Amino acid sequence: MKKICSFIAISVLVVVSTTISRAVTESKVPTCIKSTFYTNFPYAEKIHWEKKKNGIYLAQFLISENKATAMFNSKGVLVESDIVLFNDDVPLFVLQEIKKEKDVHVVHFAKSVDINHTEHYLLTLRKGKEGFEVVFDQNWKVLEIYQRKDI
Repeated sequence: MKKICSFIAISVLVVVSTTISRAVTESKVPTCIKSTFYTNFPYAEKIHWEKKKNGIYLAQFLISENKATAMFNSKGVLVESDIVLFNDDVPLFVLQEIKKEKDVHVVHFAKSVDINHTEHYLLTLRKGKEGFEVVFDQNWKVLEIYQRKDI
């Protein structure tokens, strides 16, 4: 339960902090953060850096044409990363379950890793005007389902 609460707290932090930020050049990003970034994402391309008002650095970049983000604290610790995956990468057995529901469509699929190095999969779905985000663990067990209005 602590992991889920931490995940929710970090997700809220991302939403709030993305509205309060400023772009920075890579030369202004501390060396410890750049070192952690390039160690974890050696194939990153088209990197854009932002510094949040709370001191968190956000990198937005591409990995093999997939959009990705990573957040680092001021000590260079990777707080969270998200890689947007292609909807075609959703496992077949998950798609089969989704198809059992009428008029449900996959909007967004991402892999998220939190500060504890715990992997989650985030699947955003739309049914009519309603949106949902389903959080899975790495074994595809449903952890949480959130209703989302901003889809």
